[in-house]
Amino acid sequence: MSLSKAAAIDLPLVERGPDESKQEWIYRAIRGRILDQSLRPHTRLPSSRNLAESWHVSRGIVEIAYQRLANEGYVTTTVGIGTLISGVCPDAFCSTKPQGLESGLPHAISAHAMPRTARTGPLHEIASNRAFVGRIADPALFPKNTWRQIMSDCLRRVDVNTLLDDDPAGYLPLRQQIAAYLGSARGLRCDPDCVVVVTGIRHAVDLVARTLAANAQVLIEDPGYYGAYAMFSAVGARPVPVPVDTQGINISRAPTLEAALAYVTPAHQSPTGVTMSTQRRTELLRWALEHDAWIFEDDYDSEINYEGAPLLALKSIDEKDRVIHCGSFNKTLFPSFRIGYMVVPQKLLPAILRTRALTGRANSVLDQVALGSFIKQGFFAAHLRKVRVIYKRRRDLVIAIFRRVLGEHIRITGANAGFHFLLWLPEGMREHDLRQQALEVNILLHCLSDYSQSARLGEAVLIGFSAIDDHELTASAEALAHLILQQAQAAAGN
Repeated sequence: MSLSKAAAIDLPLVERGPDESKQEWIYRAIRGRILDQSLRPHTRLPSSRNLAESWHVSRGIVEIAYQRLANEGYVTTTVGIGTLISGVCPDAFCSTKPQGLESGLPHAISAHAMPRTARTGPLHEIASNRAFVGRIADPALFPKNTWRQIMSDCLRRVDVNTLLDDDPAGYLPLRQQIAAYLGSARGLRCDPDCVVVVTGIRHAVDLVARTLAANAQVLIEDPGYYGAYAMFSAVGARPVPVPVDTQGINISRAPTLEAALAYVTPAHQSPTGVTMSTQRRTELLRWALEHDAWIFEDDYDSEINYEGAPLLALKSIDEKDRVIHCGSFNKTLFPSFRIGYMVVPQKLLPAILRTRALTGRANSVLDQVALGSFIKQGFFAAHLRKVRVIYKRRRDLVIAIFRRVLGEHIRITGANAGFHFLLWLPEGMREHDLRQQALEVNILLHCLSDYSQSARLGEAVLIGFSAIDDHELTASAEALAHLILQQAQAAAGN
């Protein structure tokens, strides 16, 4: 039977909580049945009119609940078909069950593999010159009204002792919520006393660099996060580039193993997007133990994944307590939201807290109180489900345009998660030449070589898509794809 003709199920009445709004009641009842698999994938829900009549609420209330479920990826609504349970439950993307790894980094494609008959329309004018570099959370998606209500409530109930809180580790109830979240989302069981609230990952890097790495060698991925090189160098550390391949950092190819620290991005390597394999994780942990060294795990965008749940955090398999795990809420909420966290090994905790107290970098306690409530009430998890759907749609939009214009042989990697992917250029095309040509149509690009010290993996550009609206994404992707196609055809004709 076709979906358009499938009969909708009847939903039995579910008891409403005493302080529960009608919209929250409907949302909670349907989501709960999806999670316990009472409602199976592709099941058709009653129409908003029918459910409203059977549950004695207004149709508008049901439509709001359905829209929230759709925003968070639990259902899909199509004209002529109705509202169907999604094929994949969005909570699966927060599961700690290990999933398969992506295939890794490809060779650059040949210009001759691209169809000469592909459409070669004129380049579009781009209104903005920030296209593709916005590898950040979209601030327009932040639930401002919800946050305003939580802040207002916090201001009413916060007491003087809370306002006097000067614990260098941060507000304890927030640390408890972060610990609980990491346990469910990243498989990381940690004591809240080992969680330290910071202003972001750069703050965490600075604290670790000052505490552990001054005048020491630090192993850093190559290509890798260029900011880490600068921050470690600023305190007198000596960064040592270590090659990255299809399995992540290759510690066996490090020029030296006598380093105090290794800085890595295991979940979604920056910038290649590969996931560090289980074997490489084991090798890295063994290296840290044998050399009395530490590992800094930058878990910058593990919450945003599209094809399945990520591998467990490296820290979750750290039996000898050698990993410093770090994340940041500005990667999930909005860029200027200056709250992040560290999970610090017991042995390092006194030194890290001492450095934090001495540097005087603190977070507003009111922001910490509000964030703790935001997480506890389930708004953070709901926000992640919502933005994941939107970012996936934007990613798919850009990739579809590239494939349509450039053909099926175009190579893309790192698209399984995060805010960007790598677009590999045809053989003979230089990334810096493309960047210069793209500037002429007001498109800014980051090149793979911008993140490299000595590594040369091939010619590629980073395509950021998360904080750019559909109109700009479409225009920019069309322009860039036609620019690449023109250059590839010109090279093939020579």
